[in-house]
Amino acid sequence: MASFARNPSNPCLGVRRPGEQLGPYEWKTYQEVKDLATWFGSGLTDLCPKQSVNGDTFQFMGINSKNREEWLILDIACVFFNITIVPFYDTLGADTVTYILD
Repeated sequence: MASFARNPSNPCLGVRRPGEQLGPYEWKTYQEVKDLATWFGSGLTDLCPKQSVNGDTFQFMGINSKNREEWLILDIACVFFNITIVPFYDTLGADTVTYILD
């Protein structure tokens, strides 16, 4: 959170759009990333199931995606809202995903 507070207008997250030739990076500022993560995370709190263990409440969010901008914003959102992220990488097979879900 300190980086978001100290550097709101600095570049934080850059992506290059695919095409015939890779163009320059398109940047989002720290403030833009923080806003997106906050908006997204506030919706997740109602969607993620809550589980109680010994009086503590936990929430989990599973994601199956290739590495991309939205994945990172989701990860930051989960940190902001104390949601544990469970990544299912595209390189995992169906048996492994089933094992993790069980």
